[in-house]
Amino acid sequence: MLRVAQQMAESGQYVRIFIDKSWRHVTGRKGSFMGREPDIIGVRKDGRYDAVEIASETDSVINLRTRLSEAMNELPRSERGQIRVVEKPIYEYKID
Repeated sequence: MLRVAQQMAESGQYVRIFIDKSWRHVTGRKGSFMGREPDIIGVRKDGRYDAVEIASETDSVINLRTRLSEAMNELPRSERGQIRVVEKPIYEYKID
């Protein structure tokens, strides 16, 4: 998760990056889905919000996308950015 947040910060597109904070905390808005906490929320320079979930082995990517979309849709259109679900990488080990 920290790697993704660092990549976002280094992109120069964001004024702030939040890790494990609720939509309500980041945006100051109330709504039925604003209490949810995506893994990462980035506030872009243009005022839009991007949200990222890092899928664990037991997470459903579809469910994570749905949760992100529901919360994003409560924002005004002018503040809606991108949503992204990052699947956990499968590590390969070389056995000699």
